[in-house]
Amino acid sequence: MTAFSQIPAIEPGVSQDLAKWRASQYSNISYKLNLTLEKMSPVLRGSVEIHVTQASTCLNRADVGECLPLQLILDWRKIPGHEKESTISNVFINGMPAPPRVPGAIILQGMPSYVESNDHLIFQGVREGENVIKLDFTSPILTSGSAITRYVDKEDGA
Repeated sequence: MTAFSQIPAIEPGVSQDLAKWRASQYSNISYKLNLTLEKMSPVLRGSVEIHVTQASTCLNRADVGECLPLQLILDWRKIPGHEKESTISNVFINGMPAPPRVPGAIILQGMPSYVESNDHLIFQGVREGENVIKLDFTSPILTSGSAITRYVDKEDGA
């Protein structure tokens, strides 16, 4: 097995090891992103459909030393102080509902689920070849200088 077949440690941000690993595992990536902005709402609502081709049939994790089911690791960063406004719901992996993984729960191989960990969403139950992840989300809208911002005109309130 090459070093790229081992899942790197999942740490906040995107380490160089994670970036290299994902480059070796994922291809043909596309996103369909839908956003809903409501006037004066403190959050935006959205949905995303992600298509990605997974390379390996078996992955190793350096700290476990055994073959693990395939996982898809995507970025999901919550804004500090606004964690309650950053939500994920209605997750589907290849057309099957994927509930959040409960710590300590038994995971059946091939059963879809996901977990949030260190600024990432880790999807379990993906397969070799093409995968489709669909989910709904909310994200806070903050003041100017943030990734998603709102400006209110002092003249007319628009």
